[in-house]
Amino acid sequence: MKNKINLFDATNIVVGSMIGSGIFLVPSIIANYLPKGWYMIALWIIAGLITIAGALTYAEIANKIPAQGGQYVYLKELYNSFIGFLFAWTLFFVIQSGTIAAVAIAFAKYLGTFFNFISENNYIINYGFFKLNTAQIIAIISIWILTYINIKGIKLGALFQNIFTVSKVLAIVILIILAFSYKEGSFNNLNSINIDKINIDIMLLLPAIALSFSKIFFAYDAWYSVTYVSQEVEKPQINIPLSMVIGTLIVTFIYVLTNLAYIYVIPINEMGKIPDNRIAQEVASRVLPDIGPVLIAIGIIISTLGCNNGLILSGPRVIAVLAQDKLFNPYLAKVHHTYQTPYIALIFQAIWTTILIVLGTYSQLLTYVTFASISFNVLTVIGIFILRKKYKYENQDYKTFLYPITPIVYIIFGISFIAYLIKGDLISTLAGLFIILSGTPIYLYYKNKNIKNSKNK
Repeated sequence: MKNKINLFDATNIVVGSMIGSGIFLVPSIIANYLPKGWYMIALWIIAGLITIAGALTYAEIANKIPAQGGQYVYLKELYNSFIGFLFAWTLFFVIQSGTIAAVAIAFAKYLGTFFNFISENNYIINYGFFKLNTAQIIAIISIWILTYINIKGIKLGALFQNIFTVSKVLAIVILIILAFSYKEGSFNNLNSINIDKINIDIMLLLPAIALSFSKIFFAYDAWYSVTYVSQEVEKPQINIPLSMVIGTLIVTFIYVLTNLAYIYVIPINEMGKIPDNRIAQEVASRVLPDIGPVLIAIGIIISTLGCNNGLILSGPRVIAVLAQDKLFNPYLAKVHHTYQTPYIALIFQAIWTTILIVLGTYSQLLTYVTFASISFNVLTVIGIFILRKKYKYENQDYKTFLYPITPIVYIIFGISFIAYLIKGDLISTLAGLFIILSGTPIYLYYKNKNIKNSKNK
């Protein structure tokens, strides 16, 4: 693949993939779990620092293994091909495709603000077990348009990503400025309380905090997606680590400021009661009653498109590398002779995501794979200790800031969170484990096929 993207492009993939619909909804959702306003800000800061710790650790691994396929290759090189395969399997068929489907539906819902016929209640087909509404159709169309753009070349995909990312960051910055200029707002709202939560026992507060973190980390996710396109980035050993660290720092700063702006305008006891948890629209309607909600709807439309463009751009590179390693259908490794993109993998992803949207199963799948996603991230971060023993380092090589404290902090937090998931939602955790392991027969099939082929040579 000859076309290359630069540090700015790579950073926008990180920022654009992270900022989707979460920041516009999650603060209102978690407001119902927390006793005071400042708790919310503290949790977003802590989650941001944990994410930055992960990015700093991944940066060292990316510096030593600047390979196309990112996390799949890291797990394969640091552990074995089986663990790498299970990650790629889960990422492509559930995490990435499920997220794309969910974000596409969010895009369609907000587009419905301007076109009333776009609605989850407006069915084109309604035959018993099979139903198809206009929101699903618009979501599918958006996925195929973005897929076509990314088939035409990573430079074109990166250009659209830059436009989407810069536009949505500007929209959020404008919302923050307007919120802090609101005359009826107050920083005293940081001490606002939820009456029914203020005297909550610590044993009940901890699960509430853990549940809040699960929602917040959904908003922080996808910071590692740029690693999937490593070999299409200029100077990957430098720019991949930098883009992850810069990107997570930018998003953390934006998220904390945005939450401060929200709570400056709306106290926590009101925030959790907002219809459909549309906190950004509520803030905009108070600050600019006439046009605020419309502007936010436009901002969210741009944000969801940008998020999906980054996910659609990066995900197929993983399955293409898996196919190159002869652990999946080799047809998916094909690169377009003109555009130098894994076009078959891109089309395959679009088909699978379309199926998830039509069946309406993406939301449930995402619930199951929280366990899977965090588990693979923790495994990758643990891999840095294997990396240090396995690879020789030069003076100029990047090394994780505050090693080994940084990776240990991420690992402890990740394992604690996994333990909470097992205790708090054992069925979903087991379902997530089943989804991961469901790829085992496919792995064994291709592994045995490769062994037979090598013997016949």
